Amino acid sequence: MIFRRRRDKRDIRLKYVRLLYDLKHLQSRVKIYIARLEGRIKQLEVRIREFNDKGAAREYVKLLDLYKNLINKLRIVDASLEHLMIRIETLSLLDSISLQIGMIKLLLSRVRSYVKGLPDIELIIEDLIERANELISDFGNVKGDLNLNVEIENEVRKILEAASIAAEKRNEI
Repeated sequence: MIFRRRRDKRDIRLKYVRLLYDLKHLQSRVKIYIARLEGRIKQLEVRIREFNDKGAAREYVKLLDLYKNLINKLRIVDASLEHLMIRIETLSLLDSISLQIGMIKLLLSRVRSYVKGLPDIELIIEDLIERANELISDFGNVKGDLNLNVEIENEVRKILEAASIAAEKRNEI
């Protein structure tokens, strides 16, 4: 449309708040998956101890390793979302919504690779990315500024590095 009316700031703020709410919902869903997998791991460890057959025990050990690997990836996603929420709360004090939306979109696109094979979480992430794209189109200035893109890229890289470290520490516990 040639004469498209710019959205009211109140509408944009409302969409932004909904996006933040859904990010928190996504984080709680990831935590539920982690808790379920931890319970399943405990059950498998008990079964492995009870087995006398080495072949069957090996299969359960492979499954156990698969679950532990999945938990590690989910912990990285959880820690990434946690760091993202902290950054967003900090940036909201500075009222830099365009930076926050760009950061949300980029981080979610990076985190999407960690949750391949978990359809409900993957769908939520896809929806959040689409909604972030809508907000970016409403603002119109997130894509154009090269310095802003570099800053967003650096912030996302820092968040993912910190999330990986936090996930490793959680795995050690």
